[in-house]
Amino acid sequence: MQEHERPPRSPQEVLPFLTTEHFTLQTERSSASSDSHARLQLYMTVLTSSIISLALVAQLSDVGDAFRGSRSCCFRPCTFSAS
Repeated sequence: MQEHERPPRSPQEVLPFLTTEHFTLQTERSSASSDSHARLQLYMTVLTSSIISLALVAQLSDVGDAFRGSRSCCFRPCTFSAS
């Protein structure tokens, strides 16, 4: 064996490193999933509350057909955005 080569490590030396790395990656994945779910929940809450409030305003003010035509212009960009 040459001087600059390292001897092979035994499984008992490698196992703690792999276990720690596994749990670190698992925690990071869980955190990313939780963050995306929270953002989606916030987006859906804001979207549904704005639709409900606009519908209530339209009913109270007797807007009728004008509301039906304008809702497609307002809601389609919000619901079909790729962000």
